[in-house]
Amino acid sequence: MSVKSVTYNFTSRKRAFGNQWLIYSNKSQSILSLLSDREVAHWVLNLEFCPEIKSFHFDDFEAEMMTVDGKVTTRYRLRVEFDSRVEFHKISVEKSNANRAQEELFDSHLWRERHVRFKHFSDEDFHYHKQKIFPLLKLSAFLTISRDQYLPPNLVDSAISHVNKFKSGTLLQYLSALTEYSKPSAMLQIYRMYNAGDVVISFEETPFSLDSTWSLRNE
Repeated sequence: MSVKSVTYNFTSRKRAFGNQWLIYSNKSQSILSLLSDREVAHWVLNLEFCPEIKSFHFDDFEAEMMTVDGKVTTRYRLRVEFDSRVEFHKISVEKSNANRAQEELFDSHLWRERHVRFKHFSDEDFHYHKQKIFPLLKLSAFLTISRDQYLPPNLVDSAISHVNKFKSGTLLQYLSALTEYSKPSAMLQIYRMYNAGDVVISFEETPFSLDSTWSLRNE
């Protein structure tokens, strides 16, 4: 085992830890087999809580195209279905100039032939939001252990009514409007709405902070 994690460049967890993960995705309602910490970072930052994504699938995929020099192939790990488009995602440590040129050709080819976008993600893409990786993993874990938790219909209706009426606010304001219900239950409901793409939650250090803000999607 290496001294440092392969995600050393974009996480604060600098000691070695397992590079293969089995993670439950509440968005896809399935167990994901992720082959590196880097794939975990991509999943939690760009997939699990992205409101535009309808579904995604990890596997060992291959795309090909014909050029004047013959058939060219490239591997990628992920197929993503958005509201209005499909994307193929490649995930690696870094991007080389040679790869960039070839991937631009693949993107143009796939868009022309299949209306699909090809995107390559590397450490430089994750670095800017690295501080959000572990807070979002904790939120995902909370949703997973609570996925069978019953919430009374009145609470669900009250939460939906509140976000539709006010469009945005802080989690503290949201909880203040639902004081007749327990705090954990009210928080679970808005986090489920976040995971489903109905609201967007913005936070500095943790989504569990009461000064975190929420907004109705597309508002």
